Amino acid sequence: MTEEQGNIYAPTEVRVDDVRVEGDIELASRWSRLGAAIVDTIIIGVPIWGLYFLLLDDPLNVTGKVAQSWVSEFFGSLAMFAVAFAFYAAINWFPLQASGQTWGKKLLAIRIVRGDGSPVDAKRVLFIRYLPIQTVSMVPFIGTLVALVNAVMIFRESRKCLHDDIADTVVVKA
Repeated sequence: MTEEQGNIYAPTEVRVDDVRVEGDIELASRWSRLGAAIVDTIIIGVPIWGLYFLLLDDPLNVTGKVAQSWVSEFFGSLAMFAVAFAFYAAINWFPLQASGQTWGKKLLAIRIVRGDGSPVDAKRVLFIRYLPIQTVSMVPFIGTLVALVNAVMIFRESRKCLHDDIADTVVVKA
């Protein structure tokens, strides 16, 4: 018995590796993930921007008026975020629950699965995968930085973004 093996105060040694998807599962390409994100953004963006323009008197500030206060601007942005997220969740709930796909992913034949290849449920995708990053992205400066880091992480060998790491998900070919 070595000195370390007999030392009851020695730290335990544990090796932690990434869970690898095994079997016939093939990772989705970075381009297909980008395409699906663009399609999903268009699907959610058009109605939300329409609502935004409908609700505001002068959304492009054509008249040169300054917002009444930063408080009203903040709560207006927060309300729009909540409406946009609720709309996104409502539109994508059933396809996410059925196949782990948003409409953009369905169109590009890719899907979201857990890190071990098992199916993912809509609650995990919406509330663990998307909501934290989207919420942080609303914070000035830091949010932009986090969103950029999230997107750039796709260039890793695992092709996983930060939101995939948070939710233990991976995007694969359907």
